[in-house]
Amino acid sequence: MSIDAELSRTMRSGKWTIVPSVSIGIARSVRDGFTDSGGTTVLKNSETFATGDAEIDFSSAYGISWDSVKNATFSGGFGLSYNGRSDRNFTSGASLDIGSVSGKIDAGTKMVYKNGSTLDLRMGANGLGVDTRSIFGAIMYSMKF
Repeated sequence: MSIDAELSRTMRSGKWTIVPSVSIGIARSVRDGFTDSGGTTVLKNSETFATGDAEIDFSSAYGISWDSVKNATFSGGFGLSYNGRSDRNFTSGASLDIGSVSGKIDAGTKMVYKNGSTLDLRMGANGLGVDTRSIFGAIMYSMKF
């Protein structure tokens, strides 16, 4: 069984777009005890996973007057995430509870040239504060023929 919910709102102020959002989720699995064909007994247990996110994403579009650039969009975001897990063994009463909070940050720009080609630059990191799970960067150029 799992339940997820998300709430977000897009707000505009001049050329800026801001989207705050929160989401939560919970999943629970209960497994009955059994004895496998090799005689190993597996006790009845449950696992519960919980997640939560709070983020703010923003972007702004500008018409700029560089020689060959028609417009540019600047964007970014930051947020916090919670991931938790609880394991319970019904027979022995043993339990394991693990939880962590991590952050994310990203930024980028996209330029559209007058000839129709685009240049997109992005960079960021996820998992800040726990273990930096990923650091990324990307350069994408597309040409219109």
